[in-house]
Amino acid sequence: METTTKSQLARLKKDAAKIPGKIAALEQALKATEARMVALKKAGIIYAREHWRVRGTSSGDAADEDTPAKGRYMILVYPMKHGERPNPTYIGCDPEKVKAAQEGIARAASYDEADRERQALERALRESEYAFSSLFRALDAY
Repeated sequence: METTTKSQLARLKKDAAKIPGKIAALEQALKATEARMVALKKAGIIYAREHWRVRGTSSGDAADEDTPAKGRYMILVYPMKHGERPNPTYIGCDPEKVKAAQEGIARAASYDEADRERQALERALRESEYAFSSLFRALDAY
């Protein structure tokens, strides 16, 4: 057996020994991401954007800041569904309600980020599965 072949076999065995740990890490990351998504959803996510209006105006006034000022109140504007925009939700100027709405909006952004992470992990899982099947086809030929 040539030295090159021996070193290739040694590298293959060394890399194969790492596989169970890599699979366990991928599984753990996937479970943690899914658990985070469940917790975020349970806490309440709000897919909307906040909009501030000045009392006494019907057209509203976009806010430059995220804190209620005298005479201003918050509403939640939702994205369109099936070509129609849902009615906005009145939040008002109560600091607790404003904070709760802002936290729900932030959780929605975190949920979307976790979902992208989950998709990336699932893609890595599919690619790994394909690589393993290719590896086994190559090894089964002998």
